[in-house]
Amino acid sequence: MVQTKKGTRTAANKAVSEAKKAAPAAKETTEKPAAPAKKAAAPAKRTAAKPEDALKAVVHIQFGGDKDIVAKDILDKAVENYKASHKDVQVKNIELYIVPEKNTAYYVVNGEEAEENQIQL
Repeated sequence: MVQTKKGTRTAANKAVSEAKKAAPAAKETTEKPAAPAKKAAAPAKRTAAKPEDALKAVVHIQFGGDKDIVAKDILDKAVENYKASHKDVQVKNIELYIVPEKNTAYYVVNGEEAEENQIQL
């Protein structure tokens, strides 16, 4: 049986209309943008300690019945004495040894010991 042009058109139109019906369903699934990937939560920012929250400490050394010295004061004097005699040297680290029995504090600056590195308490 031979189909006429009209029959061919009708079959073609029917196929096209079915394709159009199927196309929107396919179009909907492909046109939807993929859900954006969620960004990783940023780590919590650390807040710097407020100056009033900082630990305030004072070290007192008492000896000889009536002597009271503050370790920070002796440390500051040691740095000051060292800088006075070593003008071109930067103090990177300092170790302080307080010996109450000798009424003296000894200090080592930048790993260098010297007999003159001492303070009378």
